[in-house]
Amino acid sequence: MSSPAQRIDYLPIDSHGMIGNMETCALVGTEGTIDWMCYPQFNSSSVFGRILDCRKGGSFSIRAMNYTKTKQHYWPDTNILITRFMSKHGIGELIDFMPVSEKRPCTNFLIRKVNCIHGSMTFKVSCCPSFNYASDLHECKIGAHGKKAFFKPFYNPMNPLNIPESSINCEHATLYCSKPILKIIPVLPIIPIVNGVNTQSNTLSPTVRRQSMCMMDPYVDSMTGNCVECEFTIEEDESVTFVFGTFDDALTCPEQELSSIFGSKTITQYGEEMLNETLDYWHDWLQKCTYKGRWREQVKRSALALKLLTYEKTGAILAAASTSLPEGIGGVRNWDYRFTWIRDASFTLYSFMSIGFMEEATKFVKYLEARISEMNLKYKQSDEKGSPPPLQVMYSIDGEHELIERTIDHLSGYMNSKPVRIGNGAYDQLQLDIYGELMDSMYIYDKYGNSISYDFWKHLRFITNWVCNNWDEKDEGVWEVRGGRQHFVYSRIMTWVCLDRAIKIAQSRSFPADVDKWIKVRNQIFEQVIEKGYNRELESFTSFYGSDTLDASTLIIPLVSFLSPSDTLVVNTIKAINKPPEENGLVSSSLVYRYLVEKTDDGFSGGEEGTFNLCTFWLIESIARACSYGESKDLLQEGRMMLEQMITYGNHLNLYSEEMSFNGSALGNFPQAFTFISLISAACKLDETLNKMQKSL
Repeated sequence: MSSPAQRIDYLPIDSHGMIGNMETCALVGTEGTIDWMCYPQFNSSSVFGRILDCRKGGSFSIRAMNYTKTKQHYWPDTNILITRFMSKHGIGELIDFMPVSEKRPCTNFLIRKVNCIHGSMTFKVSCCPSFNYASDLHECKIGAHGKKAFFKPFYNPMNPLNIPESSINCEHATLYCSKPILKIIPVLPIIPIVNGVNTQSNTLSPTVRRQSMCMMDPYVDSMTGNCVECEFTIEEDESVTFVFGTFDDALTCPEQELSSIFGSKTITQYGEEMLNETLDYWHDWLQKCTYKGRWREQVKRSALALKLLTYEKTGAILAAASTSLPEGIGGVRNWDYRFTWIRDASFTLYSFMSIGFMEEATKFVKYLEARISEMNLKYKQSDEKGSPPPLQVMYSIDGEHELIERTIDHLSGYMNSKPVRIGNGAYDQLQLDIYGELMDSMYIYDKYGNSISYDFWKHLRFITNWVCNNWDEKDEGVWEVRGGRQHFVYSRIMTWVCLDRAIKIAQSRSFPADVDKWIKVRNQIFEQVIEKGYNRELESFTSFYGSDTLDASTLIIPLVSFLSPSDTLVVNTIKAINKPPEENGLVSSSLVYRYLVEKTDDGFSGGEEGTFNLCTFWLIESIARACSYGESKDLLQEGRMMLEQMITYGNHLNLYSEEMSFNGSALGNFPQAFTFISLISAACKLDETLNKMQKSL
């Protein structure tokens, strides 16, 4: 998988696994380095952020000395990650996980257990946190005779970063080790520059000057504070355990060897107990999965990844685990995805329900209901034309409304892809499609899950009435373009979906509603989309009214039953999209672009973009649906081959980013929920169609 000779400043984006506990998560590289971890929550600032700046982002590295290669895999049916190191001296392994258990409240810690499997292995550990997106300095102290390291960040006057007051960030952290081997990396007399200022200037205190210096190391270049390291050799069946997190008694009782959280257990015993409880948790959770089809391994891993992207406290579902991983190396399309998009989360809800995970769906519905209630109270809303929309495009996982976008200029970005952004300026965009995804998921939830309450129905009725009066507005669309509003076909179709599903809920539950008006407007939208959204010359639906450019988002048409999958307009659109870009299509070797950048004004000039994994799975599902209505067997086999090929673009752990580059490497934030959602949906529909065709033989 990798070797020391192949080491570069940045690992490929998809050379990482994800671990987590539904409060936060971490990305672990194939060489045993934690390159990304926000703590204590998903939306906290980073403690380890090497993936966004290899010199000062911060990391936690555990690696074997003189290894020849590594391999990485998950403990079967869990989110416990194992990285194995092979060398001429033996085999070692690193087990990474965040404890989750049904037996006790969430313990928000990171546990890293190092084992020797065969022979004798020497490991080097470097724990170098870099707090608050590497903007704070920190002090470090060793305690308990080398079994404990305490990190305390403090404000860096030369590099201020204004973090929103509501953010919950790490105020202190402790690293425990099962052996007394921890030591602070000696400070070298180097003179770092922060924002162009010599930090050894007499204008700074000796403490600030001292903490600004650091050890130069191939894996830990320059940090904003002291690091802790150790080196140890273990024989077969021996192990060393590390526990990292915030322990309040480490602050109040600095001389205490172990945290009271460990009880009477040693660090080794505590780590082993939490490993077993975490194994039980994930095995029990995955047993709820009802999918028994051809792609069980991929669907189950997608479900496990989606579970890691849920926030247990509120039921929110993140779009992705990271921020600012670029859609094109060196480009500017770098966004913060650590928020809950109404669109993405609604699709996730559908995916969870389709394979048996009803509890997650119910929790998200409660999160959603809380957001709707808040908006009603905040704006005393009206459903009249031109009134504020009843929902934002996205919210924080805690339900916060203002997600101010800012850039972190002192971070270089992944492979120098600037800017690094936190927050997301699209939160106050108008995206009319979200009401369609919302109502579709509520319809399915009410039909196959738990019946929605009348009080919640009143919220949904208000939203539907607002859509009735505002559906014909221009908006920024599903791709959140910054090139100006348009009458996007996808948005218009999803307003139709909103009304269609609301009508079905009202009729099936006999809820009071102005159904006659809704039907009239629904039909009006339908006819307008057919008239203005379909380009007769191109024989395809296009991006927006009057456009001559294709858009993969129109593949949603058969997926939401706007038209039958066998309808001529749908089949023509699939065929038009399923051509290479040089023929004005969007498909390159089974991979689908969402649109052609050179033909689309998305608000950014130049730059490249990869193919969009979500759109590839949408095309596969569209083909499967069309073939279920009698399209050729050859087309069905093409769809199946596309799915098999797409699976090969997942990483070694079956994890996916948002996009795929021309050379097959991952682009965009990672791991990305939308990709897993669409994989599950495509696999389920393709299974259904293949089974149907086999029965007909």
